[in-house]
Amino acid sequence: MLFVRIATLKDARRFSPDVHIFTRSKLPCDQIALLENSADTGASPRGGATKEKARDKAVGRTLPKGATTKKPAGVYRVYYDMKKEWPAASLKRREACLAKMK
Repeated sequence: MLFVRIATLKDARRFSPDVHIFTRSKLPCDQIALLENSADTGASPRGGATKEKARDKAVGRTLPKGATTKKPAGVYRVYYDMKKEWPAASLKRREACLAKMK
């Protein structure tokens, strides 16, 4: 099982991320355009987050859509809940892989 960082790929511009993580430590020049009506968040689209559980509460959603999920990418200050973000087929493959590793 591998996690590939898009930026390490030769043609990274072909792909768009499904989630943006650790955005609380991003550089000011790294801009992430949030949708105006970002669903399932407790935050304003411009980043004024309310008190949040940093691990699994989205700050917002972006366009373009993610390469795997085909839905607007989640933006997280720290990390995300895989069960909320990953497609069911991906979660099933992960569980099968983890079972083989035991």
